[in-house]
Amino acid sequence: MKKGNRKFSADETATFCSQIAMLLNGGITLYEGMDLFYEELEDKAAKDILKSVDDRLTAGSPLSEALRETGAFPYYMIQMTEVGERTGKLEEVMTSLAAYYERESAVRSGVKNVITYPIMLFSMMAVILLVLVLKILPMFEAVFNELDNKTSGTVAMMSTGLTVSRVAACIVFAVVLILLMSLVIYRLRNGAGDLSSIINTLPFTAGLSNRLGKGRFLAGLSLMVNSGMETGEAVERAAELPDDPRTLEMAGKACEMVKAGASLDEVLCGSEILSGMEGRMLNVGIKSGVADRVLEKLSDRKDEEIGEKLGGLSAKIEVALVLFLSVLVGVILLTVLIPLISVIASI
Repeated sequence: MKKGNRKFSADETATFCSQIAMLLNGGITLYEGMDLFYEELEDKAAKDILKSVDDRLTAGSPLSEALRETGAFPYYMIQMTEVGERTGKLEEVMTSLAAYYERESAVRSGVKNVITYPIMLFSMMAVILLVLVLKILPMFEAVFNELDNKTSGTVAMMSTGLTVSRVAACIVFAVVLILLMSLVIYRLRNGAGDLSSIINTLPFTAGLSNRLGKGRFLAGLSLMVNSGMETGEAVERAAELPDDPRTLEMAGKACEMVKAGASLDEVLCGSEILSGMEGRMLNVGIKSGVADRVLEKLSDRKDEEIGEKLGGLSAKIEVALVLFLSVLVGVILLTVLIPLISVIASI
């Protein structure tokens, strides 16, 4: 099958991995059960991809090779599938991959909401300003022009108020258009790709980007350790997962430390990926033989921090935009009403 442009999203990848794990757990071979996945699909592109995987499995290809040939699955998933096949832990790897991509989908959805919500609110602001400028202000202007006893001062003030309102409306509309065009271009170029490039450019999401990077690193490291991969190789592979520049520097330092022979808890604390308390938790987990579970728990903790950060960020953005809209509308109305009231009072 020729590789196409169709890419499986994080949510679709999680579902696929979960289904593979269920097949293996039920004792059904992959080439026998794969056709169950695509027979009921309505998405023709996805159906063709899974049919191609089925054909290659039937022909004797390993699952990792069948997935790689489609060009539709994440590179990290294919790597881990290959590790699972090599170590004989494919079911465990698929279960872990399902959890990993469910996390990715949830985090990505939360970040997307934080980015798109201000655009929606700003668009509503533009609509309100449109009604204000095109419907309400002309009514005030007509009443003002019909009144006598206008002075040069009130005429100048009314003229200034109308000009300010129109300029403000134009600026808001320009910002909305730029934001919408940016989103459209981003979607066309990246589809459902990672949002990290947007996150890194926004000042109010700087801390969030680092948390996302650490969470992804720890989730990947947990999966690799659980699959039986050697610690040094696991750290090096997990270091390829983050997109945040600061986290990549930390991961690079972790790779250097693990090559120097440091223990995993020392590596993660020394690279500042984990705090001192988290490092002690991992140390206990290593001694107890449950390092993968501790890493998974630490990754879940990062998810909770991300959720709290996203919730707080949404609330702050909502309050800021509502205040901005209220002040802007108030200023526009006052600049028009003050001269109008002044003229009415002088009659």
